[in-house]
Amino acid sequence: MPEQPAPSYLESFIFCGLCFTPMKREGDSFACAAGCPTAVPVSSMEELVWKEIGAFLSVPEGRKAAAAHLGQKLAASDVRRIFHDMNTFAEFFPLEEKRRFAEALLEKVDVMSPKSVHIHFRL
Repeated sequence: MPEQPAPSYLESFIFCGLCFTPMKREGDSFACAAGCPTAVPVSSMEELVWKEIGAFLSVPEGRKAAAAHLGQKLAASDVRRIFHDMNTFAEFFPLEEKRRFAEALLEKVDVMSPKSVHIHFRL
């Protein structure tokens, strides 16, 4: 299995949903910089964010918004190909492409708890 770089490219999007402070990476987790008890594993956050991006891109309106921000058209077949297997995606999709998608599509991610997040997309 290839060594996976840390998904720190998400850090600028992750906020505490309790106090709205940016969350910082501390080891293998994102933690509230203001000290709230909210923390979430980095790997869980990456998986959750990409599942939601996949769902966002599975509808025509999401693909249209993505095309405007990415500067390229995304067909439904492209989305299925990219997101059909999250394990393969997380392991083999190039970090630069993940960063490009995140910067184009994400406004911010509010973390209420490790099991409750609200993702704001750029529309």
